[in-house]
This record gives sequence, C-alpha cells and structure tokens, in this order.
Amino acid sequence: MAIVLSVGGFLVCLIAIATTRALSRQKLEIKSSDAITAVMPVLVWLVASGRINLKVGADGFQVTQAIKSAYSGSAPQTVGVADLPVDRVVGASRQIKSPLSEVKPRVDLLVKNRVQVLVFTMGTGHQGEVVDYYFRTLIPHPSFRFFLINSQDGKYFGVIPAQSVQDLLSQEGANDSRKGALAAQFAGFLNDSDKAGIRAIPGFSDASVDAHADKLAALRELNKENVAFLPVIKNGQFDNGIVDRQRLVTSVLVDIYDGLADVGTK
Repeated sequence: MAIVLSVGGFLVCLIAIATTRALSRQKLEIKSSDAITAVMPVLVWLVASGRINLKVGADGFQVTQAIKSAYSGSAPQTVGVADLPVDRVVGASRQIKSPLSEVKPRVDLLVKNRVQVLVFTMGTGHQGEVVDYYFRTLIPHPSFRFFLINSQDGKYFGVIPAQSVQDLLSQEGANDSRKGALAAQFAGFLNDSDKAGIRAIPGFSDASVDAHADKLAALRELNKENVAFLPVIKNGQFDNGIVDRQRLVTSVLVDIYDGLADVGTK
C-alpha cells in the first residue's frame, strides 16, 4: 500500500505541475526539476509516517528503511549510491606548432567525427590564428561541449564550456578582429602557462569528480560549483567522461524509488 500511495502522490504532483505550466505557457512540458519538486511532498510524508528514514552521513547518501513495528525483525536495507552515471565523451588533443594549413583538414575531421571536447595543454607552441579557427569551427556544432585544459605535466586543470566561449565571442562589438584578439590572448595564456589568466576567462571551472567518488560527492560538487557537468578525473587526469547534472539527479531519484518499492513489498 505504501508504494501505491507514494507513486500515486508523485504522479498527482507531477501532473499538477505540468498542467499549471501548460495553462500558463500553452505548452505541455515536464522537466527534470518538476520530478524533483513532485517527489518532495511524497518523501516528507514517508519520513513523517516513519516508513523510511533519510540519512546523509559521512558514508554517503542513504535511504534506509525504518520498518514499522510489524516488521521490526527485518534487517534495514540501503539504497546504494556507487556507480556514477558517467557519459563517455569523444575527445581530441590540440596539435601544437602545426600551421593553420595543416590544422584545417584535421578540424574538419573532428567535426565529422562529432568530437565533444578539445584538450589544450599548457606550454609553448599555441598560435592565435589556429585557436581562433578551432573556436569558429567547433563551437557552432551541437555535439561539441567544452574545451579542457591540462597543466604542462598533463594533469587536469579545468574546463571552459563551448557556450561560454560562444557568449564571449558574440558580445556586442566583438567583430572579427576582436574575436581574433581573444583567441590570441587565450593562446598567450597557454604559452605562458598563465593559470591566473585562464581562470579569469568567463565560464572557466576547475570543478571535477574523482572516478571512484559516489553520487553524493558528485551532487555536492555540482551544487557547490553551480555547473551543468563535472569532468571525471582518474589519477589526476581526465578520464574521457563527464557526470551530467540532470542524469545524476534522475539516477538518485531512481535509487530512492527502488528503495521505496522494496518498502512496498514488505
């Protein structure tokens, strides 16, 4: 009965939210944030009624069944939060010291292969006109997501989302000359290993999540940094994967409902 009431309450809340939006915007749409909003009153009822006990401790995020007296002899069960939902991304490294004439065919191939991330490594050899070509060619494609920057030792330093670069290049008064100057400035930061200069670029973030972290650690980092995704890092290096905020939240909600389903079968 508990699971029936829980799922029923969730669906009623979700339908109410979607209907309200449809009436106000003339558009039927359900967002991931709606699911989070809808599940809150259900969780409050479950916690208040003693059907579950939500715990957030040093060992991670847990949904522990607090079985009522009728089931007092049952052992508590825990919804695990390991196994981060990692999206693997297609990446490529920026070729240093290659002239623009050699870079153009390669960039065209990156676009064809739907590359999602381009890696820059600090050190000499970066050219403004080449960086500018990467910006102009890769950013307009929906599949491309961000530029990743490594320190000279190959360790992860941070990322700049493609949209942030696009916003910077699209600012009022940013003509071709200005756009070229911005690319040249970024190339200069890379050549000089100017970490302060790179950090000052709008949209830059050094947030990340360890490949062995749990979902709670990832949620905390996403909340702290207010970013849409976290690069996955293993032994200090980018592990060709990201944790997306919306997918992570959905995964946690599934964990919770799996736990509630176990309660309902008791």
